[in-house]
Amino acid sequence: MSPIRAPRQWQNAVRSIPQSKILPLGGFRPEQNYAAWCGDKFLGATAAKVLSKTSKQHTRSSATILANTAFSNSFMKDNIDTILPELHDSVKHLSDHSIGTVVEAAIGELFEVNEPAVEDLTRWLIQKAEDTPNQNTKGLLLNLGGKVNASRVGGDDHSPIFQATAEFDGFITTGKGTSKKKAEQIAAAKLLSLRSKTPST
Repeated sequence: MSPIRAPRQWQNAVRSIPQSKILPLGGFRPEQNYAAWCGDKFLGATAAKVLSKTSKQHTRSSATILANTAFSNSFMKDNIDTILPELHDSVKHLSDHSIGTVVEAAIGELFEVNEPAVEDLTRWLIQKAEDTPNQNTKGLLLNLGGKVNASRVGGDDHSPIFQATAEFDGFITTGKGTSKKKAEQIAAAKLLSLRSKTPST
């Protein structure tokens, strides 16, 4: 697998945005929140464009799962050094939600003046998400509107066994693990995989 090319066009373009336009200096201002709202919509539209050009075949479900990973606040935080290479030290201490707002505000500021730069970032985020193992499948499922519940079903105090049940869109799957989190991730991963393989009607 060839390495993913860095989003240089985006990185160069984002340097042109004054920091005061996107950083939450004492909190986000209304215009920053509006830019972030626009940025979220632009990102979704650009994702559809990028995914329509990819050589990989996606169903509606698999494209939704991939986009939810690529554009999640936690994924942006994990990759903030690439997304905002000169500002990451200023924002890396912020919450996942605030970092997502900063990135979306930057997209909102750039889209109408440099749409190719936003497409460059979108392509990179999608490729990075496709290449990233151990996705937060529970988070993806919850973002889609699903449910995941887990409880201890056995084992002793030193090696407990948990079972989780994931539910969404008429699908129900279960998973077992040595921790509640592992069981939840397994159940959610099974459900998302099953759903992505089911033809849309």
